[in-house]
Amino acid sequence: MFLDGKQDMTTSDCKYSNKLLDSKKSTKDLIQESYECFIECMKDETLTFNNKKILFKTEKDLHTMKELGYEHIVSMKNKIGRIYEPNRMIYVPLIKEILSDCQKKTCSHISFYEDNGDICIWCRKNKFLIVLSPREKGYLLNTAYPVIYKRKLYEIEKKANENGF
Repeated sequence: MFLDGKQDMTTSDCKYSNKLLDSKKSTKDLIQESYECFIECMKDETLTFNNKKILFKTEKDLHTMKELGYEHIVSMKNKIGRIYEPNRMIYVPLIKEILSDCQKKTCSHISFYEDNGDICIWCRKNKFLIVLSPREKGYLLNTAYPVIYKRKLYEIEKKANENGF
């Protein structure tokens, strides 16, 4: 049960769940598919939040030659650097789907809240968080990731309930 008294629902009746990539695929295939989804999202000129354009980190990582925004979303930091995380990659298609629906507010499982000046878009059904940072020309996609730790889920739910809009 969430802090607001709502039940934690399964994703079976969620319109976003069928957009996840196949977690059984190889890491190489997931990198390719998730990267294609990210590029598609990046090229979508219609993505906005509060009538402002969604911006992306377009500088490329010199080792992978992929955008730093993508690298940050699909990898986790460890002692030697960042490593690709398949669990993060499967969620990449949700970024575009959720951002496309933000203006329409057609999903009752999406909450919005502010945290340290950033806008957080929380998908309760998929336990997926998108973080946008306000910029002069729009909102920068700062990060997006599935939340897997109970403590972090608790913190997000608390912030969504206290700082939600």
